[in-house]
Amino acid sequence: VRMQRYGFTVAVALMMIGLAAGVAGPAAAEEARVNLAAEREPVQSVAAQISEQTGVQVAITANTDTDLTGQLENRTVEEAVAMLAEGAEASWLRLYLLETVPPQVPYSAEELLARLSDAREELLEGLTEERRRELLRPVARPARDDAEPARDAAQMLAGPGGGVAAVRAAREDAPEGRGGIAAMGQYDDQIRRLLLPGREDTISLDLTMIPFSEALAEFTVASGFFVLADEGIDGTVTLSSEDAPVEEVLDEIAEAGGAIWRPVYVVGQPRPLTQQERAERVEQMRERGEEAVNRMWSEFWQRPPEERAQWVDRGVNLIQRVSERMEDVPPERRRRMERLSGRIFDHMVGYSTRLTPEQRLEIRPLLQALARARAD
Repeated sequence: VRMQRYGFTVAVALMMIGLAAGVAGPAAAEEARVNLAAEREPVQSVAAQISEQTGVQVAITANTDTDLTGQLENRTVEEAVAMLAEGAEASWLRLYLLETVPPQVPYSAEELLARLSDAREELLEGLTEERRRELLRPVARPARDDAEPARDAAQMLAGPGGGVAAVRAAREDAPEGRGGIAAMGQYDDQIRRLLLPGREDTISLDLTMIPFSEALAEFTVASGFFVLADEGIDGTVTLSSEDAPVEEVLDEIAEAGGAIWRPVYVVGQPRPLTQQERAERVEQMRERGEEAVNRMWSEFWQRPPEERAQWVDRGVNLIQRVSERMEDVPPERRRRMERLSGRIFDHMVGYSTRLTPEQRLEIRPLLQALARARAD
């Protein structure tokens, strides 16, 4: 069974979470299956057929314009969505809506992404710095034997309920067919930015009489999935679950708020950036990088002298190990690493001019290690 984009063929193996109107349960998830055949059919139409057969909304962004050809037999919705997205060279995600009454007109993909972006920002603002870093830390997943190195970043976000498009690099000098991290700086992929790493379909969660909004935040931290709740849903939540399916936990949360929940999928192709947008993004990344480096050095100089010495030694050893491995790195990646090490060296030299003679002496081993790596 195969589904193909015009000029792009992918093997189809597809999957789902079922729901009619109301709270979905395991039986509904098993019964809802996708069976369809498409011949040069718009991705919007294929998504509509998946939604009609399963009762699960599959929202496609307006910029996603692709024709698909293929046949799906007895497939679940999540499998169907995942391979629809792959055939369309799009990213995708699963989220949950918590409502008292579903809307008469389904939310558009853009409306869902806007609400999801607000929910993500609100969640991160409510977490401590430690929990925020833990939530956003990429989860290293084993790479397939045939995986391209350029897709490592996408594999970090792999897992249930979402996937990242392997986009083609927009630069004219990029290797043919090169995608993943090589092209991310050339595209705007809103779905990729909203996907949380480490998503799990079973979670352990203990809550005792906590406000409804806090319960939703705890659910997202535990599972990696966002829940968008309608205004006015309130209450307190008490539950205890251990390695329970996320849907069962949502049942209890929804019951506490007198609401119903349903899954929704959003699929969208990354949008190529204009030259001006790429320049602005580079500048933003540079500014954020400088801020992060300044914070790092501020924390460094606040450490006791013996800890600073250990930090410098570790840095020197890391630079040496990376330099030794450069011979085994493919040429294209080696050139990128060399450009990066050159920028780091230039930054370090510039930074050292703002230090006292004593401070420069303290970090000199780092500067020497970077200079040797650059010369090699």
